[in-house]
Amino acid sequence: MVATHHGHRDTCRIHGGIPVISSLPLALGIALSPFAIMPAVLVLLGSRPRAAGYAFASAWWCGVTAVALVAGSLAFAAPSDDKPLWAALLRVAVGVALLVAAVVKWRGRAAAKQPAWLGSLADASPGAAARLALLLTVANPKVIMLAAAGGASIGATAPTVAAELAAIAVFALVASMTALAPVLAFTVAGERTAPVLEAVRRWLDAHTSAVIAVVSAVIGLLVLVSGLSGL
Repeated sequence: MVATHHGHRDTCRIHGGIPVISSLPLALGIALSPFAIMPAVLVLLGSRPRAAGYAFASAWWCGVTAVALVAGSLAFAAPSDDKPLWAALLRVAVGVALLVAAVVKWRGRAAAKQPAWLGSLADASPGAAARLALLLTVANPKVIMLAAAGGASIGATAPTVAAELAAIAVFALVASMTALAPVLAFTVAGERTAPVLEAVRRWLDAHTSAVIAVVSAVIGLLVLVSGLSGL
């Protein structure tokens, strides 16, 4: 029984490739969300940019990691014979949900308004920025859906616990790159980044709903195709 179990894991690894590869579209879906980018930009335009920026980016990574880790652990512990089909069906469901959400968001984009809490980020402390990042990951249905599907995909194909943990860490890093990149840019260039950050803020403020709709549609299609190919 043990030999069969490990043999099936090796087969999953050979046919599925590196565990994190199939989950990358899901990580990009998280990273390209305006709710990863906009708060990171706003805290950098505030009164404590560096500390609040790193707090937000770090907490965002931790939140994504936590959700992906729970899903990945459940998938890793599931009966091995069911894993590939289970993970593929989950990707199909997530892809369909994203496509439906994209249509709804696009149709309602004209009436959409920015959340009121975004205005409070200008004076956010590092603690407040971290709490917001955790809220936007572990309590955000879209992020939960994408992170859980990504973690499950990794857990279904990872040959060992170490491989699973490493892949989830990379997945979360990719999902956090748009929250971290502005902070790193600010660290290197300082106040010289302010005009660029302000331009990004204005553009996202005017096009948030359209961006969410387009990103959801593209990522949803990629995830759906990935899931269907695994059936």
